[in-house]
Amino acid sequence: VILEQCTPYTDIMGRMNNMSYQETVYYYLYDPHKGYDQIRNNKSSFLSKFEKKDQKSVRRLLRKNGIRFSGENDLVRAWELICTTGLETEKFKH
Repeated sequence: VILEQCTPYTDIMGRMNNMSYQETVYYYLYDPHKGYDQIRNNKSSFLSKFEKKDQKSVRRLLRKNGIRFSGENDLVRAWELICTTGLETEKFKH
């Protein structure tokens, strides 16, 4: 749960507020050399974990398999796809 700024509203007590608590989920990738690394559920955050020269091939692989990062399942599918093709060991940044 995080506290985020939102549009102003009046609560039950009549006070004006502009902050609300929102539920959020954090995702992490584990690297034996660096430990846990936080990742957002979108394509740019996922691609940023790879070296610049390798991002093009990862992007192509995601596109050919129809992964759009619209939910948690797509993030899991993307990582499993990278693991099955063997790209995670040679292309993941250390």
